[in-house]
Amino acid sequence: MTEQRQPGPPADHHIGFFKLLEFMEQPGCPVCRMAQAEIIREMEHFLYESVNDPELRRRMRADGGLCPTHGGLLAEKSDALAGSILVGDWLAAARDRLKESGKAGTGAAGRGAASCHFCRIDRAAQRRIILQLADNLADDQLQARWSGPVMLCVTHLQTLGHLTRHRAIFQQVFAVHVEKKYQHILDQMALTIARHDYQRTGEPLGEERNAWRTALATLCGTTVQA
Repeated sequence: MTEQRQPGPPADHHIGFFKLLEFMEQPGCPVCRMAQAEIIREMEHFLYESVNDPELRRRMRADGGLCPTHGGLLAEKSDALAGSILVGDWLAAARDRLKESGKAGTGAAGRGAASCHFCRIDRAAQRRIILQLADNLADDQLQARWSGPVMLCVTHLQTLGHLTRHRAIFQQVFAVHVEKKYQHILDQMALTIARHDYQRTGEPLGEERNAWRTALATLCGTTVQA
């Protein structure tokens, strides 16, 4: 997601754009949050409609199941029946790979999935959303929301800069983040550190107590709980 976008006609507004506006009224990175919401919908659809899809099951066996992140989401969303069908499939495949690797003396086939079916959906969703944001950056409705609680994570702020053709507007967005929103988090963490000084023992912590969590989410993506 690093190529420069070329000038072109304004993007047509559609339901995805208005959904983006809704997410921009919430704290954190709208790209991360929209992609995560899509993953949850896809997981629920998968569990309801696709558990017995033979081709998808084959691809997921080849992946080694799910990555740790999406395996955790499956544990939250699945019931005992679907979980037993799916995870039993993956464990049986892992057992067979282990048997073969044991025979060969390699011991290297009992892997988990580094990148899984839902990782691929997540990457595609993030790309689509950041392109939508880049193409619509000059929209008045979207611009009005930057003064609210929305805050792009570091990765998506950088990617937006690479993709958007609206350079002057991006510089304004960049300044709001780097000089105002990111700086505020840094100031709050500095205040937390100062209030732990032995000379200030007993001073209560306010909103600054969770600034480090917000900073972590800003660095790692808003799906980290801030």
